[in-house]
Amino acid sequence: MSRFKPEKDKKIGDKYILKEFLGDGSYGYVWKAMRLEDGEVVALKIPKKQESGDKVLKEGSKLQGHTHPHIIDIKWMGRVNGVFVIEMEYFESHTLAEEIREYGTIKPRLFSNLYDIFFQVLDAVEFMHSLKVCHGDIKPANILLSEKVKITDFGTSRLIEDLFIETIGEGTCGFIAPEVVSSQKRYLSSDIYSLGALLYFLLTGKKVYEGLVQVINDTPYKKPCEINSNIPKKVEEVILKALTRDPDERYSTVEKLRRDLEVAISSEDKEGTVESYSFEISEHSWLEEVGKLYKEEKWQEAERFLLQQKVNGVGPDLKLHLAYVQYKQENFYNSLDILEDIEINRIEGIRQDNFEEELYFLKAKVYVALREYEKALQLYENLSMLNSDLKYKYRWAITNGLNGNLDRAIKLLEEVNQEEPGQLIVLKKLAYAYHQKKDYNKARGYFKYVSKLVPDDRGVQEKLEMYDKFLN
Repeated sequence: MSRFKPEKDKKIGDKYILKEFLGDGSYGYVWKAMRLEDGEVVALKIPKKQESGDKVLKEGSKLQGHTHPHIIDIKWMGRVNGVFVIEMEYFESHTLAEEIREYGTIKPRLFSNLYDIFFQVLDAVEFMHSLKVCHGDIKPANILLSEKVKITDFGTSRLIEDLFIETIGEGTCGFIAPEVVSSQKRYLSSDIYSLGALLYFLLTGKKVYEGLVQVINDTPYKKPCEINSNIPKKVEEVILKALTRDPDERYSTVEKLRRDLEVAISSEDKEGTVESYSFEISEHSWLEEVGKLYKEEKWQEAERFLLQQKVNGVGPDLKLHLAYVQYKQENFYNSLDILEDIEINRIEGIRQDNFEEELYFLKAKVYVALREYEKALQLYENLSMLNSDLKYKYRWAITNGLNGNLDRAIKLLEEVNQEEPGQLIVLKKLAYAYHQKKDYNKARGYFKYVSKLVPDDRGVQEKLEMYDKFLN
């Protein structure tokens, strides 16, 4: 089952019944649902692309079994009759972004209220960091307001397979750390930057940056006090330190940020307000515009749009995007030529490692498409050695299989399955790999496991019927 279309009163197996649509993000739908075994109301996140479900909130899954008053609890995640769902606490609330859109401000707009909201977010992020969990997408749309503040949507940005399809508009571009733009990586230090950007927004009503190109280009921005003179200078100093471009020069921990902010607030008696808030984007950069085309899978239009931008010069970022749209259109040699022409040393130092990783990942996929498996294998092996993200080891395994190295492919897939057990896509690959190797008993064992996860997969059922016929 690659896609599942949720609708009101639809049952998911014998476990849930959907009651009310709550929201729609780049990753999935969110529904208010009832858990059938006990009638408890929960929130269900249902991935739009079910095959991506098993890239299962690697960060968020670490929070299972932990509760915090300012974090939406993740109760369970897995497959029900083949449908992947993430069961979360249902919290009657609205987002900070929704409040601003409706009223044009945050109520009340006194600094004391804004600090209260921010400190509750700090509490949540500090707890996550104590578990070595990075949120990765701190922004008003992920901050829920009710009688208390809670944060949600941790780690979902890691689930976007195509690296350039970014959350745009009111969201990520105004709060993302520069070192992780156009990257699936997130760090604890990038959360510190996002916290600084959030406090800047709360106290000024403006975002630090309006677009991703401004973030990349280190465009000068107004200091907080230049926008709102009510902001104490010591508070401004805290914000600017959190927003330091070099991650090593930011606050090293949320605790240190909190301590300095508490001191800065206590040293000032001045109570301020914020006139208004704005999510409007005054400058649509090419990154935001091409991101919209990516989401709609309009690859030819994206290529034409990117070529129009060449009049302003062709930097490494633009070239990487041009290579990407060529790859998506299956113009693999064109893509490879562009990738070979990119000068990594033209990328800002704090972005080089992540940029280079994304470049090599795209180049490896191009080599696979061209059946130049040895070159792809070398890149995937290097990426696997440098990065703990199992997507590289998984692709390294698959490429070994394509290159006829079946034993090596199985060994790597088994390692992936041990490190992150139960991923459907890995289990299916193992089942078919053992079948190809003619180790039918092991293949049947994996197919049986897969059948429990996706009972309506006809291909899997046919394999099991064949084994039952010939192996018994």
